[in-house]
Amino acid sequence: MNDIVEDLELSPVAREARDGSPLVKRNLSLLGHVNVKLDVVVGQVGVSIDQLFSLAKGEVLALDAELDEPVKVRLDGKTIALGHLVAVGDHFGIKISEIL
Repeated sequence: MNDIVEDLELSPVAREARDGSPLVKRNLSLLGHVNVKLDVVVGQVGVSIDQLFSLAKGEVLALDAELDEPVKVRLDGKTIALGHLVAVGDHFGIKISEIL
């Protein structure tokens, strides 16, 4: 039975129609109302458990990111864009510099 499975060849599924157009057209009006949550990653820092439990108010943790380094915009853990932090009134915002 293994010989049968080994000899089986699957042809790849065509991603485009013969005229070059996509087989499935994107209709964002069907999904446009769905909300998603984006995370913005400024940087990371590694600490030991001992350091974690000894943190006190006012302490500063140095991140691994440079001041002018772009922040990462993530959707479900995957980076989808890069940008820079900006002030938007009393809040932080992101000026998108690259869509990945």
